[in-house]
Amino acid sequence: MDREFFEKLTKQQLIDLLELDSKNWVACDGVWFQSVERKFGMDEAIFHDEEAWKRFTVIEAKRIKEFLQLPKYAGLDGLAAALPYRINNRCNKCEIIREENRLVYKVVDCRVQTALKNTFCRFRTFLDNAHDVSLQKNR
Repeated sequence: MDREFFEKLTKQQLIDLLELDSKNWVACDGVWFQSVERKFGMDEAIFHDEEAWKRFTVIEAKRIKEFLQLPKYAGLDGLAAALPYRINNRCNKCEIIREENRLVYKVVDCRVQTALKNTFCRFRTFLDNAHDVSLQKNR
């Protein structure tokens, strides 16, 4: 990594770059999934997606733990401190709720699910409009 490049950026540029990288991460994950799905089918794509995430989350957790200099057994306090650093947390709107001996990590707004919902709504509107046009032509 070229640290000099990043050191020349303003704080706002760094924040904007993090947001851009988060969007690019989601896009890369999505096109990867779609490529596997097209070639091998949905079941195979889901299998490989799950396998990749199992491995990635371990790598991600280890790096965040080192970055935050958390102890080996950091408990729920360490987990609560680390979760905001996950790439998933930058891609989506998430909440971390601490309740006594429990920690809840909630994805409030998932970028992928929102995009799928918006795409479906646009497609549904297109179909409704196409249906209206065909009915008018048949009159």
